Amino acid sequence: MSVGESPIKAAVNGTIEVLPAVFTGVSTTIVIFLIFFFLQGALGDRAKDLAFVVAATLIFSLIEGHVHSARPYSTFKSAAQGRWQEGWDPAKS
Repeated sequence: MSVGESPIKAAVNGTIEVLPAVFTGVSTTIVIFLIFFFLQGALGDRAKDLAFVVAATLIFSLIEGHVHSARPYSTFKSAAQGRWQEGWDPAKS
């Protein structure tokens, strides 16, 4: 975090900084598991199911991570800033 950045700006900048590494790691894992679709025989039959589940889960995880990381800032920005400025009060939650 750079000196002087707001917490939200620092979080956004940190997310942007690690995004290529996360995307590359997930993409390579998906590619490796998709290779299982080309296996033959009984092992290939079982491996295809595993490859589909892993690839679908990772793709869904990337999409869900993007949606959930963008939503709180845009939807709850004013409410969150108000709570942080006033201090957290459990009675208000």
